Amino acid sequence: MSEWACPCCRTILCKHSDVGTFRALNLGARFLLELCAVAAAAEWGWHTGAGGLAGALLGLLAGGAVVAVWGAVIAPRAKRRLPDPQRLVVELMIFVLAGAGLAASGYTGLGVALAAAGCANAALVRILGGEPLP
Repeated sequence: MSEWACPCCRTILCKHSDVGTFRALNLGARFLLELCAVAAAAEWGWHTGAGGLAGALLGLLAGGAVVAVWGAVIAPRAKRRLPDPQRLVVELMIFVLAGAGLAASGYTGLGVALAAAGCANAALVRILGGEPLP
């Protein structure tokens, strides 16, 4: 059993604990924010490459780079997962750079919101202890 599961129900969505429900919602938000970071990197690539073939290739490379880094050193089942202080720094860098990419593409408000939400979510995952174990 994971340390974030309810001991009586053995699930994160427990009727006995509001914290367990909040952890589950936070992890769901984390997944959505990861997808937003990939989309933001792809949008930055498209914008920087001025559309067309160059924009599509740069967008694919930028989005793929986010997926590769997240999967290699941040994901719960990554073989080379970084320990928490370093992993937190990489997560924060990804969200801030994705937000900066959106801002550079002309979506300043969305970029700031993505960076702020990603950083807040990364902090909440650690505060709540809600990171799933491999």
